[in-house]
Amino acid sequence: MGTGDHFGLGGHLGLGGNLGTGGHPDRMPDVLNPLVTAAASGPAYDVLVALHVVTVVVGTGGLAVTSGYLVAGAARARRHQPLTPALARFFGPRPGWAPRLLYPAAALGLAAAGLSHDQVRLRAAWVWSAAVLWFGAAACIEAGMRPAEREVGRLVAEGTGATESGPALRRGVYSAAAALALALAASAVMVVKP
Repeated sequence: MGTGDHFGLGGHLGLGGNLGTGGHPDRMPDVLNPLVTAAASGPAYDVLVALHVVTVVVGTGGLAVTSGYLVAGAARARRHQPLTPALARFFGPRPGWAPRLLYPAAALGLAAAGLSHDQVRLRAAWVWSAAVLWFGAAACIEAGMRPAEREVGRLVAEGTGATESGPALRRGVYSAAAALALALAASAVMVVKP
């Protein structure tokens, strides 16, 4: 069998053939791209991708937990009930750090794409779309959710009632919901790669 027949390396069903290659006989089948990416990119790429995934998973998880506490606090404030001890502790002087892990997600993803030996092209629209979504989520956290958490924490420390913390809790809920929606959209863009 030569390299030009139907079953050899250059044929229609072989590694260099047209099956799964988008019609390009000199291109590797799409199913093998992840294997090539892992082999060709090196340890720096692997570390950046691992850090990117950790920041996305832990950051999004922390954002979801914080959103739950904000919703629970807002619901109690709406009913003019005091915050439970668990809610009061959550909004205490020590701010939650987990949602802030989303901040470097875009930078780590862009750095990994730059080291991927063109397996992920930096000029691809999905790469920049995901980065913009990550930056948007970080902006919602920093500009809306974190100030609301700090205000609720200050009110809890002063012993103020639930009614006074209601507006801050609602602002926090809206900001956290926007940040969570943007983070989930960014994750979807990264997985689907439209």
